[in-house]
Amino acid sequence: MSHKVQSPTWLRKNFYTMGLAPSGAGKDHARDCVTTLLCRSGLEGLIGGTPASGAGLLTALREGGGKCLVLWDEFGRVLKNLTHKNAGSHQRDILTSLMELFSSSKSMYAGVQYANSTVTDDFSEGLRFDILNCSRRWIPNGGSSMSLLDHSEAQALLNDAVLTPESVVDCTDRLTGFLRRYLSKFHRSEQRENAILVVHGHLSGLERKTCEPIAIQAGLPRKPIQFFVGAGKWDDESVMTELRNHVIEELAEPEGVVVVDPSAFPKKGTESCGVDRQWCGRLGKLDNCQVGVFLAYAASDGYAPLDRRLYLPKDWAEDKARREKCHVSPEVKFQEKWRIALDLLDRSLPGLPHGWIAGDDELGRASGFRAALRSRTERYVLDVPCNTTVRDLEQRRPRRRHAGRGRKREVPFVRADLWAQSQPESRWVRITVRDGEKVPLVVDAMTTPVRAKQENRIGPEERLVVIRPVGESRTDYALTNASTEVPLGDVVRAQRQRHRIEELFEAGNGEAGLDHYEVRGWIGWHHHVTLSLIALWFLCLERRRVGGKNPGDHGLADAAGVHEVAPSAGAECRRDRHGNLAGVAA
Repeated sequence: MSHKVQSPTWLRKNFYTMGLAPSGAGKDHARDCVTTLLCRSGLEGLIGGTPASGAGLLTALREGGGKCLVLWDEFGRVLKNLTHKNAGSHQRDILTSLMELFSSSKSMYAGVQYANSTVTDDFSEGLRFDILNCSRRWIPNGGSSMSLLDHSEAQALLNDAVLTPESVVDCTDRLTGFLRRYLSKFHRSEQRENAILVVHGHLSGLERKTCEPIAIQAGLPRKPIQFFVGAGKWDDESVMTELRNHVIEELAEPEGVVVVDPSAFPKKGTESCGVDRQWCGRLGKLDNCQVGVFLAYAASDGYAPLDRRLYLPKDWAEDKARREKCHVSPEVKFQEKWRIALDLLDRSLPGLPHGWIAGDDELGRASGFRAALRSRTERYVLDVPCNTTVRDLEQRRPRRRHAGRGRKREVPFVRADLWAQSQPESRWVRITVRDGEKVPLVVDAMTTPVRAKQENRIGPEERLVVIRPVGESRTDYALTNASTEVPLGDVVRAQRQRHRIEELFEAGNGEAGLDHYEVRGWIGWHHHVTLSLIALWFLCLERRRVGGKNPGDHGLADAAGVHEVAPSAGAECRRDRHGNLAGVAA
């Protein structure tokens, strides 16, 4: 995104380029192309990470070390929050850092009024920046300019990014065949028609994929669509059951990973079911939001959503008037998120081959959740906060105060991050997690048997796993009940699947309209999310069909059935995540 350039004559320049692209425009693939070019040029040290929320933005700006290639997801939403009149001091700090990045000596930058300028000679010493097409040109003394895109390596990568019309022309037929198995769960013909319409709308190029834009695009009245999603009498649980059966047919494998992922949806009002001031990872702060608990499945051949349920805060669960207004069933009681996750696992796991349960530190810090998984004989690897206290079972006991007398002294409990810092560098093991699209994903990891505190007593033996991605500054900590016979590499690969599922639901927000809803009731939320997950599952299958490429603007259906055939080069395109919860794993 930005990099301080120091020239051979020691003149410091603030050289930057910024690219904005809509959902489905192929940002990930484009970034892979640039990453490959930088690596082959020996500039891999300039590659930054992927902060996917406002919470990770400040860290990326302050601790990024001048990385020049960073992908920020939902950047427009980040800017909106930063400039809000109620923005906090930490958000103003982020905005100040952004202004420092995108300015040289004063808080301004060349805006749209200069968009028609072909080349701006802002840099002495021969480096020029082309504002019109954002290509960088190095001009040797007395030589001619050469665009980075003219390089043979760049051309090869760009050719690889092209999807032909033939690869998407039968998308409508595939979507029709895909939906056929689900339509039997809708007992009335108008329900089946509305289901097809809404799923097509979620897969369309609409900027907002709520009921009204979908109805307008189809040329139909909006109220029947709104009623179908918000309060229609159809069984969304039977639809989700059919989705799970479909996932089993397509992806099931013995070492599959079931990921539990609580996800927040920011809301401005106070009337939507379950909305409350609670932690919102996407915003990186406490704010008004709804929280859904999701299950997903990750396998070597792809990944898919499995289940969902809306979290109902305690004050909502005890408020009879609000429950009635939002049509919350009397059977729905207050449950912590980890208890909701257990209910979802109990109804989703039967018949689903799997080898692991994975989740973030909000679930891992709950000792009751880990204990419940052990009682179900499930093998888990769950992230925990860095300040989780553990007792290293490989460390020697301290000597008794009086030799031969008194009780044996126990190894003291220590924070997981402090334990990791005390270990020699030789203890880290380098592990290749998987082959990426361009470069392998590599981490350093180590493990030790430990005991953690469980409520008012000491829990059973587990393994602490510390993971440090190569080339990144962060360190992850996890607890697993996998036996010592299970190789560390297998544990690490299962843990890293959690991050792929976060990417899946980020894609759901951007591509399948998962967070595009205006329903307020309990039924409406589950109806909307069910239809969005059906659309997201179709996208997962399409991504697998095209070999993992991002289909960009060519793989999704619009009102006519599919997006238009690929535009010519240069055509204009149309239009988080977790902040860690502080706390100790009890």
